[in-house]
Amino acid sequence: MTLRRPSRSAGISALELLIVVAIVAILAVIGIPSFAPVTDRYRLKSAADSAASILHFARSEAIVANTPVFVSFATGANSCAGARRNGPCDCHQTSTTAADYCTLKLLDTSELRGVTAASAAFGANSYTVFDPVRGTADSGSVTLASPAGKQLAVNLSALGRVKLCAPAGPPPLPGYSPC
Repeated sequence: MTLRRPSRSAGISALELLIVVAIVAILAVIGIPSFAPVTDRYRLKSAADSAASILHFARSEAIVANTPVFVSFATGANSCAGARRNGPCDCHQTSTTAADYCTLKLLDTSELRGVTAASAAFGANSYTVFDPVRGTADSGSVTLASPAGKQLAVNLSALGRVKLCAPAGPPPLPGYSPC
């Protein structure tokens, strides 16, 4: 008769678990700063897509409702954008009963997450108006800037077409042609 030794139970010890957690924590601390540029680019692209979306929406709304639709932009630290029929609006206006409230669509500062509108120029105005017959508009552009200094421009042609591009100046974002 042979005696069997009791086998070790399968699993990991507390010490092994502690070592794995320590290694993962060290790798996370080293890797997190490398995600900052990625997050910055994502926020800038998201804000540019939102601005382009408002312009697309306003064009289609002008045609469907057969009435002019205005899209207004505010630049600087409290950047925002808004759309309304029959006149420009103030995207900072919070009172829904105010005459200049953006009744159709609003993109406020909180949605931009640190991205600001560095400039908005549609001729001499910071707004554009879409014609209800053909969807044409006052051409111009809005330049958006991320906290890290990257920029994207949202260009609007006189035909009402929207294009995202990289303005001259800072290094362009990958995937966007120069303006």
